[in-house]
Amino acid sequence: MDAVIHPLVNQTPGVLSLFLRIGGKDFLLGMVILIVMTAVSYSQLVTAHRFATEGVKTVAQVERAYTSERRRDGRTVTGYHLDLSFATESRRRVAVSEKVDRDFYGRTGPGESLDLWYLPSEPDTVELIPDSFRNKGRMAQWFALFMGVIWLGILWFSGRKAVAGYLARQHGRKGKGTVLRVDTIQTRREGTWYRLVWRDDAGREGKSLKYRAGRLERFEPGSTLSVYHGPKRSWWIGDVGVRSAEQS
Repeated sequence: MDAVIHPLVNQTPGVLSLFLRIGGKDFLLGMVILIVMTAVSYSQLVTAHRFATEGVKTVAQVERAYTSERRRDGRTVTGYHLDLSFATESRRRVAVSEKVDRDFYGRTGPGESLDLWYLPSEPDTVELIPDSFRNKGRMAQWFALFMGVIWLGILWFSGRKAVAGYLARQHGRKGKGTVLRVDTIQTRREGTWYRLVWRDDAGREGKSLKYRAGRLERFEPGSTLSVYHGPKRSWWIGDVGVRSAEQS
């Protein structure tokens, strides 16, 4: 039945391939987020330094105050915006639209005047609150640090499992397992997945990787499958593949 259900029973994937199957996608996603947040933090802090060294204070006029709404995760999120105009030192008239928080929006209305800082070389880049770019940059730094810790955790967890599965396939005793059930896993981000659960011939319970509907449906409770024994658990050949010498 193994060969009918899963193509890996006739393949011998390496450690990297097993790593990508076990948790590599989350690892790559975490790496992308980490790189993006690091770049955002750097950009915000560079802009903050420019405001500290060349920022010019002026007075802006509130031309319009308005809100916007959008749906996110099943709920309505409201954004608060101010359209502002001001004159630079060179008497150039500049119009900008800035997103603000609810409290700031509630204290401000059309026709009012606000203190504002701008960059002479880029007058469209403004600050309504001193050091706002620096604060955003620091928040991005902390978030990047948090993501870095998670990223390293995924690397350790997934890498450890990939190596364990690889070593069991290469050096572990081959045995049999009896299917106990197929578990259903509901995830908010990725929908429904399924996982095979068995008891091997050493009496240990094992679980497969996650699969979409249809990949495991032909496994009935009581059916048998082939496994490789590791020190702590057994691994289904549909997850880790077969040894080169056993390929059909």
